[in-house]
Amino acid sequence: MDRAVSAAYALPSGAALVPRADLPEAYVPPLRADGVDLALDANEGGKPEAFASLLGDLPAWRARAESALSLARAYPDARELEAAIARRFGLDPDSCLACCGSDDALSRSLRAFARPGSRVLVLEPGFAMFRVHATLAGAEALGVPWPEGTEFPLDAVAKALRDDPGIGALCLASPANPTGAAITEEAFDKLAGLCRGRLLVADGAYAEFARFDLRAAAARLIRSGRADVVALGTFSKAYGLAGLRVGYALAAPSTIGALRAAGLPYPVGGLAAAIALEALGNEAALARSVAFAREARGRIFASLAAAGAEVFPSEANFVFARLRDARAFAAALAGRGIAVRSWPEGSALADAVRVGCPPDDCSLGRLEAAIAAAGGFA
Repeated sequence: MDRAVSAAYALPSGAALVPRADLPEAYVPPLRADGVDLALDANEGGKPEAFASLLGDLPAWRARAESALSLARAYPDARELEAAIARRFGLDPDSCLACCGSDDALSRSLRAFARPGSRVLVLEPGFAMFRVHATLAGAEALGVPWPEGTEFPLDAVAKALRDDPGIGALCLASPANPTGAAITEEAFDKLAGLCRGRLLVADGAYAEFARFDLRAAAARLIRSGRADVVALGTFSKAYGLAGLRVGYALAAPSTIGALRAAGLPYPVGGLAAAIALEALGNEAALARSVAFAREARGRIFASLAAAGAEVFPSEANFVFARLRDARAFAAALAGRGIAVRSWPEGSALADAVRVGCPPDDCSLGRLEAAIAAAGGFA
């Protein structure tokens, strides 16, 4: 009987199991040249202080190690971290979901609310994962240009929303990746008004480095009763904890409930949550990290401009520039052990580089010297 049932449900002879035809291209971390020991192509933060403060002084190490082992043994509970993040933004604990990086929060948001066949509006050039997660949710991504060095294209976005009722969500990162462009609070409030009834995903991965905090503005809307706004944040950038994969979503409790249902349980490990909570409470360390990144950003801008590149204002922890020969410039830096982000020939960013802020002053001086030496390609 079992054999007959199996035969009835078997694939026809010669058939093969194939993945969905509309799967997006998988993300592959950039390959780095041999000898690279200063990676500035991933926008990682400075050296984190949370590990040292979590372990404490040597006499207390054994007790802390035992606590860490207990965290590793048990299924994680991120409620304390979620409550602390929510308090930071003036929200109740049930308005925060800790996630496996802000990528996970984004994925959950679109899987929960982007209807198959609908459209997701994105700004371009922009974060590539917006398109990826829209596709995986069964939606189609539509781009509105937001060129580097320009104000947020509010009129173009308004027209797209007005002309296409099939747009069910809008994804906005500010500061934007890879350009570092940022929206103003006034423009964001107008955008939020246009998006009523549509999901507005406000990605604040780089918000700590900017003059205007996108997450705080989104939290204000959430407190006012908006259930169609989701703010994303991360510990990967300003906190320097990219390897822990801790991010979060802020939204109305009903929206957070949908996000919890749209992904796997236990998205953040216990050790990662404990270190993130420690980092969240160390405001002095965060202030030092942000201050250094802003100083480094200005020095990188000046170095690229002096080398002949066309450089654009950035409010993130990186600088975006257009060059005469971007790939040769990136290769020249790689020859000095420094990786920066460049794009393949034929893309709209083929003549651009994105240079992340180094983690310390010694590395920053090394980068400045390398840019000066590679200036012939700018």
